Amino acid sequence: MRISIYGLGLTMGLLALAGCGQGKTPATPVASAPTVHEAMANTVVPKSTALWETAAKATNDAGDPDGSKMTDAQWTQIAADAQAISDVANKLGNAETIKVLADPSLKIQDEGPQGASGAQVQAFIDKDPAAFKAFAKALAANSDAFVAAAHAKDAVKLGAASDALDGVCEACHMKFWYPPKPGAPPAT
Repeated sequence: MRISIYGLGLTMGLLALAGCGQGKTPATPVASAPTVHEAMANTVVPKSTALWETAAKATNDAGDPDGSKMTDAQWTQIAADAQAISDVANKLGNAETIKVLADPSLKIQDEGPQGASGAQVQAFIDKDPAAFKAFAKALAANSDAFVAAAHAKDAVKLGAASDALDGVCEACHMKFWYPPKPGAPPAT
């Protein structure tokens, strides 16, 4: 059997490259955080709306938790929707920098008389990024509670997570999304 110098060189080079990483864990690429606008518009708003709507089906006529009305597909969808929110919220909560908009010419939801502009929200977040990250992590924790409830098919825990979601969202919105009213104390 004849091996050419080229073939031998190529083989040795590939073996050397394969051995370079021995004993080392390959680096896991870190996905960059989405903008706040992207996270809200593409994941948090539609997925949280779906969570509330599906969780409402896990009640009886008296409004008490009742998981017997839920299908396996609905429990699975709750877990998937909540996991999507948790993932994006964790990215925001762990981001080095937080951007509201990638393109400042875009408008955010409720921008105008009812809500702050993208630039205003960015200024609010820049003033207290630690608080924004804490709110993002609280959203992730709440979403994880949805996932746990769905895996356990526990309507009581699902109801508690659903009830808590509104408060988690509202607390962040009051600090960062809606501008302070003249004469009102600043949000804390």
